[in-house]
Amino acid sequence: MNIGLRSIIVSEFPDSRILEADTIQNSLLLSNNFRIGTVILDAGVSDGKDASLLDSFRESNPDTAIIVHLGDDFEYIYAFIRTGIHSLISKKSDPVEIIEAIRVAQSKAKFIGFDIQQILLSHIAADPLNRQLTRKERLIADLLAANASYKQIAEAAKVKRDSVAEYKHRIFEKLRVDNIDALALKLTEQFVMSKPMNG
Repeated sequence: MNIGLRSIIVSEFPDSRILEADTIQNSLLLSNNFRIGTVILDAGVSDGKDASLLDSFRESNPDTAIIVHLGDDFEYIYAFIRTGIHSLISKKSDPVEIIEAIRVAQSKAKFIGFDIQQILLSHIAADPLNRQLTRKERLIADLLAANASYKQIAEAAKVKRDSVAEYKHRIFEKLRVDNIDALALKLTEQFVMSKPMNG
């Protein structure tokens, strides 16, 4: 855990006990001996992008709040989303956002960092799915796939909270999916197809 993140946690949660592990595998071993309330996963660790290990951790620790710190590994957004984690933050997240991400995760709700929302937005214009979805529907689809709360979706898309369910139904019909996992998979496929090649 980097010094900045540790200092934020110690300052805001002074009674917390911080345990560190250098891999998800070692976190699993730690969880056999300690009750872990919250995990902050650094996606940069050696097995940090192993979704199956993260799934194993979640199954073994269903009551643990899980926050993923992406750093700048934004291509893994949907992979992490599909594991059912609670919060996504990045290296651009400031202390206020990090604290909010932790508190929201501990309440078992969902949180997405602002810059991650912006990255999702930035891929909307050139995405082939836009032939099927309006710009607003695509934004809402991305946020639904990210397991954002209806309140957060309504605020980001500037729609009434009560209308989010209607948008969800319309999006599912247009994309011919019937659940969030299938939606996330379809968006991931399109993200990979539309991502520019390096070089």
